[in-house]
Amino acid sequence: MYRELLGNGRQLLMEGALEVCQSLSATHRLFVITNGITQTQIKRLKQAGLYDFFEDILTPKALDFKKPQHSFSIM
Repeated sequence: MYRELLGNGRQLLMEGALEVCQSLSATHRLFVITNGITQTQIKRLKQAGLYDFFEDILTPKALDFKKPQHSFSIM
């Protein structure tokens, strides 16, 4: 129930956020990197009108990454 309610929570977008995503997605590949749960993040992005700008959502689970892991390095 908590996750469902969290997914329904709606935040206001920062001024210009939609326009920045539109502009960048025309020339760049955009990804969401989050420690949240994929389905919750998808729901929130869709409600905000941002979902279609992103190619994928990367989560610790999707990357088979156990948290916390202090030795993590992107490179």
